Amino acid sequence: MGDRDRLVQVLLNLVKNAAEAIRNTGQDGEITLLTSYRPGIRVAVPGTAQWRHLPLVVTVRDTGPGISETVRPHLFEPFVSTKINGSGLGLALVGKVMDDHGGVIEVESRPGCTEISLFLPIVDHMSHSG
Repeated sequence: MGDRDRLVQVLLNLVKNAAEAIRNTGQDGEITLLTSYRPGIRVAVPGTAQWRHLPLVVTVRDTGPGISETVRPHLFEPFVSTKINGSGLGLALVGKVMDDHGGVIEVESRPGCTEISLFLPIVDHMSHSG
């Protein structure tokens, strides 16, 4: 499907950010990882008439305070962080890895619930010679 180590790093970054968001509330919270296979998901490829199939969906959901609407459009840009000691590189890496893998990121956030969903293609790298 892709570079395993880089995809694991994506998930670790998202879970770490979720944990830090919950910790900053001073309350207990939950982080949920959801995976699903949705073969009907297709996304238009910008600048072309082509569609990309992205059937694998991985969602990281947390019960933290949510992401402000002013930060959300810049969430995956380098050096954007709401943390005092944050470098702003973790989510930039997430965005880069997803781009490199032909994936799409969707963010939904409100107070008490943030969901970051990763939509990925499934690529069969096995030879079909027979």
